[in-house]
Amino acid sequence: MHDLRTSLISVLRTVKQVARRRRTWQDAALSGSYECGRWIGAARVALLLATGRCPFFGAARPRARDRVSSSYALVDVELTRPPPCIELSEDETGIGLVSRHDGRVVGFALHAIEPGTCIGSAEIAALLDPAPVPPVVLDGNVSGGPSITVAVCTRDRPELLALCLASLLAQNDPPEEILVVDNAPTDDRTWELAAELGVRYEREPCPGLDFARNRALRSACGEVVAFVDDDVVADRHWVASGRSTWRQHPDAGAVTGQILPVELATGAQVAFERRGGFRGGNEQVRYAGDHLDGNAIYPYGPGMFGAGANLAVRRDVALRLGGFDEALDTGPPLPGGGDLDMMHRVIRSGHALVYEPRAVVFHRHRRDDDGLRRQYESWGQSLMAWAVKTYWNDAAGRRKLRRLGRWFFVTQLRDARLGATGGDTEARDAALAELRGGVAGVLGTYGRSQRRSLRRRREHGHPTVAILPWGDVVEDYIDPIGLSVEDYCDRLTGGWLFGFTEALQHAGVDSVIICWSRSVARPTRRVHLPTGAVLWLLPPSRLYRAARRLLADPYAWTWRSGIGERRGAAAILATVARVAAPYLTSTPVPLARVLRREVCRAILCQEYEEGRFDVCVGIGRALRLPVFATFQGGNHTRTRMERAMRPRSVRSAAGLIIGADHEAERVRERYAVPPERIARVPNPLDPATVRRIPRATARAALGLDPDVRVTVWHGRVDVGPKGLDTLIDAWCEVRESCVAPPTLLLLGTGSGATWLRARIDELGLDDVRWRNEYVLDRDTVGTYLSAGDVFVLPSRQEGFPVAPLEAMAAGLPVVASDASGVRAVVGEGANAGGVVVPRDDPRALARELRRFLDDCDLSAAVGDRAARRAAEHFSLKAVGSRLRAFLLEQ
Repeated sequence: MHDLRTSLISVLRTVKQVARRRRTWQDAALSGSYECGRWIGAARVALLLATGRCPFFGAARPRARDRVSSSYALVDVELTRPPPCIELSEDETGIGLVSRHDGRVVGFALHAIEPGTCIGSAEIAALLDPAPVPPVVLDGNVSGGPSITVAVCTRDRPELLALCLASLLAQNDPPEEILVVDNAPTDDRTWELAAELGVRYEREPCPGLDFARNRALRSACGEVVAFVDDDVVADRHWVASGRSTWRQHPDAGAVTGQILPVELATGAQVAFERRGGFRGGNEQVRYAGDHLDGNAIYPYGPGMFGAGANLAVRRDVALRLGGFDEALDTGPPLPGGGDLDMMHRVIRSGHALVYEPRAVVFHRHRRDDDGLRRQYESWGQSLMAWAVKTYWNDAAGRRKLRRLGRWFFVTQLRDARLGATGGDTEARDAALAELRGGVAGVLGTYGRSQRRSLRRRREHGHPTVAILPWGDVVEDYIDPIGLSVEDYCDRLTGGWLFGFTEALQHAGVDSVIICWSRSVARPTRRVHLPTGAVLWLLPPSRLYRAARRLLADPYAWTWRSGIGERRGAAAILATVARVAAPYLTSTPVPLARVLRREVCRAILCQEYEEGRFDVCVGIGRALRLPVFATFQGGNHTRTRMERAMRPRSVRSAAGLIIGADHEAERVRERYAVPPERIARVPNPLDPATVRRIPRATARAALGLDPDVRVTVWHGRVDVGPKGLDTLIDAWCEVRESCVAPPTLLLLGTGSGATWLRARIDELGLDDVRWRNEYVLDRDTVGTYLSAGDVFVLPSRQEGFPVAPLEAMAAGLPVVASDASGVRAVVGEGANAGGVVVPRDDPRALARELRRFLDDCDLSAAVGDRAARRAAEHFSLKAVGSRLRAFLLEQ
């Protein structure tokens, strides 16, 4: 024993000296502190020991094929009836007993028994799990739980998948949806099986389990997405147990369950179960918060929470966290870790994770010793690669992660040593395999896997376009309408931005929305819940924050409005800040990193008359990416510097998307842009998103007289650009001259809400009904539109407005001012969906409104034409194909 200890100390000293003399890139990976250096030293010692080059283990490790094969009988025992008598065959060297109570799994026991033994009923009872827990009594309120989508990610294993799907279809409480995600298949067998069984099918072209999981998250219809592997068979009570757990823990972000063997037919399967398998015990456990009594590394030991073969997550929580990390679970060089990472991030985000032992699936373990060895190696590799990733992304947890590293290597070394000295080759082989994997995981595996996932996305994934919306920071848009960043990410829909996103999805193009936000301190990856698009929030630069504090209004049209009442040196500083601010918010280096990480093939800016567009043109040149821009009404250049730079930026852009005729003409004349680089692509609209209900029903819901004539407006309450002062003046004329007293419905809020309220009160407009809030519920918007007879748009400034498109889809004629893009929406001639009047002309606006309010047949006929025009010219499919052709196929 003294010689062994001396050998180990000698190896430690040698490795430490080498590490001090040679600072390789592997050393730099985790050696930010002395503790990290010790971690790598331990990993290197583990590598020496694992390869058998240290006398610590004595004899060489035997090959996996030398292990004696064995099998166990696997028997279900119903506790409400006397146990059966069981006779083992001559090939069975043990028994696995699954205890059930009224059909529900409540315990599992594993015993080695001589082959050919006949086990009586009393002996079986004594061999059962000593502490089986009766199942939780369900309350029967199935409707009270969340809707569940069961997602099975698979690749070229239809035989196993068929057994898995059969078990899901046989659930006593079936899920709302079963979704098969076929990951980079080489044939159509999985698609044929899904069609035969009548389950939903999605194809993910990019190989990698987490690519498939993220496809499931984006495509699922349920509030909860329950993931199972294709090599499991779900217990018939699995969904019911999971749904009951979600009802008991409505704040949970994830639920895991127990995984038992579906067979114990080989020695490798038995050896895996002897070492604990995937089992987690019979007691329900709730994990929440950052501390757990008696556990010094919690929550940085995610293996305790469960496994991805039986993992359910709330869809909105998982998407809010950015989905699964696609650099994990890529196969070699990193075959796992995505489930560990997701479970850890769920807890770190403040949500609970619940382990529910009654939610059981039966897993087909590796049948051969080589497969079992690879599994153990992948466990060690995945855990340590995840630890490296988390170490750099989560500074608050570094101390616990160092403890995790020490615990892992010390534990595996101890198990390997005990196995070697005690003759337990199974324990030794398993520990050595995990050691080898752990060393590989520490030494750069995650970085290599990241690069591999990027290559896969380039080669196999959908093309991706980066979309950069208007505004220095996103709060400049959402604050005036009373929304938060969470609302923007989780609930906001409509508008050109999300319309383009959905249209591109219909054309097979993914979108990455990139915004700058004051709410984040570092680049944060999210997913926009309604569309499933990746959404990045980047922090603005410190220089921009300083410049912003010097300005009265960063978007002012004039110098004096921009700097406010400052004088002298303060005015000079504010002037400099006003000139620089449009270029300071768009941080080039973080933006370039996001563009590379998401493998973007083009950049699309909301406006070309914007400092961000100039910055993106420069970044596009550096990264060799084409840069495009749309026109959404921003035709004002704020500073002289912008006016000087803009002609060159516009001419350097790959193309411009302009829906308004006169704006396209202005750009051609002012910037000398060739006509072929201007695409006349409209903003899209999915008519299915506009709720149409009977007019009487809508008016009853809003408390309106069924016979009153109703004009509707909805949008952002911004008096100048939206022309609300013109609308109020026009309405004063309409109410005095209409045949019957009409009603004006207003829906929306914004920076001009105070002025609008004061103006309505001043004029005594008691026939104006205004809901002063930005409504995210599309059904509410549809109710307002369905209650109307005519839609009014008095705007002075638009790009290609979506609000009149929604009204047309709801069957309303449109009376609009001649702002940019309006004629392209409403149309002209016999098939127009309304009429267009001059801007800033309340008398003309009032005249046309009266005409539609007084003539029911006219408003109905034009409304029908408007609905047909919206469906034929502005569909997601039509616009998406044109966008793809212009952005990616030039």
